[in-house]
Amino acid sequence: MKKKKSKGNTKKQKSLEERMAQELRTVWRRYSPERKKALASRKVRGVAGGFLCQWCNALAIKPNVDVDHIVRVGTRPGSRNAISGETDWNGWIERLTVGASGLQVLCKCCHKYKTKEESK
Repeated sequence: MKKKKSKGNTKKQKSLEERMAQELRTVWRRYSPERKKALASRKVRGVAGGFLCQWCNALAIKPNVDVDHIVRVGTRPGSRNAISGETDWNGWIERLTVGASGLQVLCKCCHKYKTKEESK
């Protein structure tokens, strides 16, 4: 029986900048007190994991809830999808780490729509 030849890793290797941006977003999602404040402000009493969407006012149950930045954070600086060709990490990190007033709680459907509109 012949062994199959390994074609190697077919996934594209992420650059250091891509990995840094991904990790910063992950840390923000897990540990940001501002994100927790935003969620707490839209919590529905008596409904476990229930939140009101700030766009459509529909009841959304976790995991169908997203905390969205009102001002677009964008992809990592220097990438082709960065905001206006931004190359400055400080501006990107500032937008990522906004206070609770810069965040909104959206259902997955509204968040998907908003993200699509912003990336046009």
